[in-house]
Amino acid sequence: MSFRSRLLLCIVGIVIGCTVVSLSVAQRQNQISYRAVVDEMFRREAESFRREQEQSLTTASTQAARLAASVRLFAALEAEDESVYQVASDEMRLGDFSFFRLATAAGVLISPGEEPSWNAALKKQLEPLPSTSTAETPTSIGFVALPEDDGERLYRVLLSPIFNFDQHMGWLVLGQAFRFTESSSNGDSLQTGVRMGGRMFSETLPGDYQAGDDQDSPHSAVLLNPGSILPPAELVTVFSLKSFHEQQRALAWRIVGVGALAVLIASVIAFAFARQLAEPIRRMVRATKKVREGEFDINLPPVRTRELNELSLSLNDMAAGLELKERYHSVLQMVADPQVADELMRGGLRLGGEMREVSILFCDVRGYTSMSAEMNPAEVISLLNDHMSAMTRIVHERRGVVKQFTGDGIMILFGAPKSYGSDAVDAARCAIEMMQERIKLNQGAVRPMRMGIGVATGAVVAGGLGAENRAEYTVVGERVNLAARLCGAAAADEILLDEATKAALASSEFAVESIAPLSLKGYVQPVPAWRLHSHSSTS
Repeated sequence: MSFRSRLLLCIVGIVIGCTVVSLSVAQRQNQISYRAVVDEMFRREAESFRREQEQSLTTASTQAARLAASVRLFAALEAEDESVYQVASDEMRLGDFSFFRLATAAGVLISPGEEPSWNAALKKQLEPLPSTSTAETPTSIGFVALPEDDGERLYRVLLSPIFNFDQHMGWLVLGQAFRFTESSSNGDSLQTGVRMGGRMFSETLPGDYQAGDDQDSPHSAVLLNPGSILPPAELVTVFSLKSFHEQQRALAWRIVGVGALAVLIASVIAFAFARQLAEPIRRMVRATKKVREGEFDINLPPVRTRELNELSLSLNDMAAGLELKERYHSVLQMVADPQVADELMRGGLRLGGEMREVSILFCDVRGYTSMSAEMNPAEVISLLNDHMSAMTRIVHERRGVVKQFTGDGIMILFGAPKSYGSDAVDAARCAIEMMQERIKLNQGAVRPMRMGIGVATGAVVAGGLGAENRAEYTVVGERVNLAARLCGAAAADEILLDEATKAALASSEFAVESIAPLSLKGYVQPVPAWRLHSHSSTS
């Protein structure tokens, strides 16, 4: 996946995640706030009913006390005479009450002269009333459902005992039409009902309504007549969350819309930003590929982003440095062996030296002076270059180091600056292969060349020789001179070895022949030497 795609997905994912979190937090907070509002409305509704009932209870007790002072009422109650209602009407003021009834001390309702149609229903729901009571018996609250033309209507009844001093004379029953309230808050309805005897009485709630059936409508149930001698009744308050859920859905859509717009804007910004970043990065990638392939001619243009601009400048500087280093390396490899060049590039070669066990090989063309006299210089250079190229290839294959070219001669090292553990053997094999290659090149050549080779092995001082700012890797010691002298003494197509090199070739792989000690320049005593035959098998 590209950088631009990753950046775009990352930003879009962050925006979507923030939108989802915002939506969840908003809905959760709204639910908490709405629940607090609903609970407060439930509390206020219950408090309103409580105050209303307290007022009704006070009124009922006052009416009962007024009736207790009427001697005529006591006589009528004892006789269960319907004229008791006339007496009570003279003494009472109904006010907000819809009707009243009187009952004997035995708990039997006294029928009025003209009974309304619902009187039988009232008796059925109230009788029998308690037959005993004390002066401390409080007014009780209950509810009855009385039939009307359009159905049933709920009435609140207050049952208050009537006493003449300490004698229980009867009961006063006050009936009050129950008014259901319906308030609204933000378009949501607060519905009320009274649940009594397993039935629900309400103007809005169904008769078989059970609180908790609808999870989207929280409810509150409060007992309206605690401690009453009448059947218990509960005030059920239900708050519809339909409007709230509609608001929640509208809020969710608004948040989703804002999130979608944010995603769109973020995508555009991310696309532009990613393009601003991706294009310079692609140029840098292409530049690094060119550098990896050995092309250092890169020049990245400046960019507007400070960090990327610094990186572009650094890549330009790096490429320029690598190009210069590559030029130095190429030039160095032209004037020094690759192994020596690598050591110089790593800074591993400094002024001074160290004792090393090295095999030195000198190779020289026989009859070079007379041959060059008969040729023009360009032909001589071309001939020598072909010769040196062929010999150098073999030297490198045998892990040798070309120390220097001396006209028609080559100085080769084995064991410096790095030893492979079989330096003398490598030198011998290299000498044989060089001789075989020269013989092969002479076949059909216009100007055949013949050469002699000398190999010596021993301790030398190897290291940098020269000045601090101009040094050359070389080896110095008697073994170097001996190898040069052996090369000079070797006849055409002959390879001469010193005693140390011959001792290191204790193997049937090489055909070595002892020759008479050689009188060499610079040596007082004749030097033992051995001839290495070039037709021996090599690996």
